[in-house]
Amino acid sequence: MACHEQIWGQVHVLVYRANTENYTEMERELGRNSYLSNYAFPDICQVFDDILSKDAPLRFIAMDLDIEEGVQSVPAPKLRVTYDIVGAALRDAETLIRASGAPNALDRVHTAFHAYLKEISDDAWIVLTDDPTITTLFARLRQHHPKLKIADPQAERMVVQILRGFAQIVDALNPVRNDKSLAHPNTLLDPAEAMLAINAIRTMLHYLDMRSG
Repeated sequence: MACHEQIWGQVHVLVYRANTENYTEMERELGRNSYLSNYAFPDICQVFDDILSKDAPLRFIAMDLDIEEGVQSVPAPKLRVTYDIVGAALRDAETLIRASGAPNALDRVHTAFHAYLKEISDDAWIVLTDDPTITTLFARLRQHHPKLKIADPQAERMVVQILRGFAQIVDALNPVRNDKSLAHPNTLLDPAEAMLAINAIRTMLHYLDMRSG
């Protein structure tokens, strides 16, 4: 936690500069937890009043997003339901990201996602054609996997809209993998775009593992 004090006129302001993760967590806590505003913050102000001059009391506690720390990438998923080929591909991808960057890892992450979709489809006894594409697998899962059914109508509408958006991402993955990854002798994606694709895949893996595991 990085806090610093500012003086505005005759009062002090305590500013907490938070990275993206801590900023989001604090925002959630402020929305659901009255303890901070009713007890913690007044106690902090009292301590500062005891230390600082009463002529310039601490009146405000603020939070600022520290953009210098950058936005963290989506973490690699630790899947509850594991398969050998998926685990091997994800481990290879992490090694490649650290050693030579996201563009070199895109093919491995794509392989892991493809294999994971096929395995959980097989586990749910979803009928597939021979050698189905990622697009076909994702569509069949959305339609037929029993654990992807959501009882709450409002939540279901939200998830359907989100998954439709991810379906468009899935449609884009095959040509990107074929034309912009190490799957073939290609000119690779730039690091930012490669990490974008990898983060999208990781996000889908996180969600599907939580719902289907």
